[in-house]
Amino acid sequence: MQGVGEVKVFVNYSQSSEVVAMYNENTKTSNTEENDTSGGTRKIQETDSQKDIIYQEENGEKVPITQKVINPKVERGYYNSKRG
Repeated sequence: MQGVGEVKVFVNYSQSSEVVAMYNENTKTSNTEENDTSGGTRKIQETDSQKDIIYQEENGEKVPITQKVINPKVERGYYNSKRG
């Protein structure tokens, strides 16, 4: 901008950025149905899950693989300028 001297810009973020790692996820489910001698029935469902971060090696160091980066949200911003 021509004729503008000093400019100050202020930006407020409502949150910081977030890095989401890539995971290897395993889930196992088992269902069991039991009948007792008095005619009652019992149903059991068991779920076992395991979630592990996936790493890659860079320069001899294990680094998590990034699935996505969620950028911060701009809450508000304004600028102040002085004529130069």
